[in-house]
Amino acid sequence: MSETSLRPFYRDPYWDCLKTALIFLVILGHVIKYHIGNNSIGMGIYNSLYIFHMPLFIFISGRFSQKKSNKRYIISIIKFLETYIVFQLIITLLTDCIISHNGFSWSKFLFTPEWAMWYLLALACWRLLIFAIPEKWLKDYPKLIIILSFVIGLSSGFIPLDEYFTSHHILSSLPFFMLGYYSQKTNIQNKINHIPSWTAWGLLLIILITCCFLLKDKKYYYILTGAYSYYYKPLFGVFGNFIASCVVYAMAIFLSVMFMRIIPINKRLAQWGRVTLVAYVFHPPLLIILNKMMMILSFHPRLPFLFILAVAITLFLFYISRFKLVKIIVNPFTYWKTTKK
Repeated sequence: MSETSLRPFYRDPYWDCLKTALIFLVILGHVIKYHIGNNSIGMGIYNSLYIFHMPLFIFISGRFSQKKSNKRYIISIIKFLETYIVFQLIITLLTDCIISHNGFSWSKFLFTPEWAMWYLLALACWRLLIFAIPEKWLKDYPKLIIILSFVIGLSSGFIPLDEYFTSHHILSSLPFFMLGYYSQKTNIQNKINHIPSWTAWGLLLIILITCCFLLKDKKYYYILTGAYSYYYKPLFGVFGNFIASCVVYAMAIFLSVMFMRIIPINKRLAQWGRVTLVAYVFHPPLLIILNKMMMILSFHPRLPFLFILAVAITLFLFYISRFKLVKIIVNPFTYWKTTKK
């Protein structure tokens, strides 16, 4: 056994703290989404979060997607697909068979990722892409690959696939994954620490508050998420939507840097950051059930309540992540396979 293999694995608590903050924003966005109604402030908050919270999450995923072992890399891809299939099935059954009573839709299950499940499918695709690119190309042409990822991300909007197999989400978010992939050898904390924290806080608040007031209409959602082609709801025309997407990319990178600067390192936050996958996959079915209960009770929550609910859901999911059953549900086949050995 080599000396390297004896070295203990070190997790940088900063990135786990950042993941904790981001998963809360993801849950908050989904909590707000289904209770916005005609609340323009709620829509503004929702749209503003979408500018940077998923791009930054994807950046982190890319940073920790290094191909150190082909076998382990393929296993990680299979595990993402396994979790995707399990929760795609759970959510489809909940929405189609239990909540709406429309019956199970195979086409929806196979071709339309439910809620946040697109991200798991995208992770598998991005990692598969890294696996497919020759190692020499990855090492020798980083700038070219990053530029190509932006070209692919921006040009994908001209392909009218829309929600089919979440194609636009996968392609439009590729640049953030590749930026993260090539950031591993960069000490990002040292670089962003040159920005005064008060400057980061100030710019972040000013821009987000401004966006909350400017992006109060649902029509902006179709540009900000990157999930739709430029032909779907062409708010500024097809070419105008392309330009708007370029601006969104720039804003996503800038806001992500400012957000990274304000994240504190905290032991509890770091512990929670290790189980963000559990919170990510379990919050959609939980919200579906809660939303149905509120609808039955004719309860129309206001924004302050939704913020509190998002905090409660996040803490609850972090709590249940310690249970063995939860881990089995996330990767049942992997668990069954390991217990058979």
